[in-house]
Amino acid sequence: MSCKRIFLILTFFAASTININNVKADSCVTDAMQQEADQLQIYSTFNESTKTYDVTVEGLTSGNIFVYLTDGNSEYQFIKRPDWLDDELTEEARNTLETVDENDNVIQTIYYEDNKAIIKNITSEKYTAVVRPSTSTGCAETIRSEKMSLESYNVYADDPRCANIDIEEFPMCDPWYDGSITEDSFTNNYNKYQQQLEEENQEPEEEIVEEEKKDVGDQIFEFLSKYYIHIIVGIVIIVIVGTIIQALIKRRKKPGDVL
Repeated sequence: MSCKRIFLILTFFAASTININNVKADSCVTDAMQQEADQLQIYSTFNESTKTYDVTVEGLTSGNIFVYLTDGNSEYQFIKRPDWLDDELTEEARNTLETVDENDNVIQTIYYEDNKAIIKNITSEKYTAVVRPSTSTGCAETIRSEKMSLESYNVYADDPRCANIDIEEFPMCDPWYDGSITEDSFTNNYNKYQQQLEEENQEPEEEIVEEEKKDVGDQIFEFLSKYYIHIIVGIVIIVIVGTIIQALIKRRKKPGDVL
């Protein structure tokens, strides 16, 4: 390898190293921010009573970062519990933060439990959770980003028609049915399912009747096969006895008697 080629290779690596260092130096995200963002736990819990989700961000401790949750339309921001909440009088007020707009309309409410920030009643949708530095830091970079899918709840699962329904046989009654349902489609498919059940329930009854008929016939045949000799002997005896009786009657018959 020529000296010129070796020089070019060394120059390339040196330039790459300098470029990487410059990128790191240009970032406004500190190691402390990165570490806190990496340790955040972001998760959801389904609320059975409201059929919505409670989304929790756990680990916001410094106040230098926040979590921005969006689906493109709805937006939620999770921030560390402000220290000034300690001045509130009631315990509920000390652990509840309401953000309002210029008209004093509540935009969102954050509930705090220890180092957890919770926003309740978030509807089913696919969200993106983005971790960014707080505006007070003067840094607007994205530190961490992840997808969060809040699975849609099937409201037809609470329909009275779904009571005692096997969701394996009729998936539209599954609380987590993956698909769109309208009232017409649900009603039509439900009626078809009920009709199918009726047809299935009728078939066994017909089979039972046929089996009973077969059982009676089999029993008669089995009886005749087992006792046919006795039956024949009995019939012969009856015929003989009848013949004898008839002969005796004829002998004792007098002129003028009517048979």
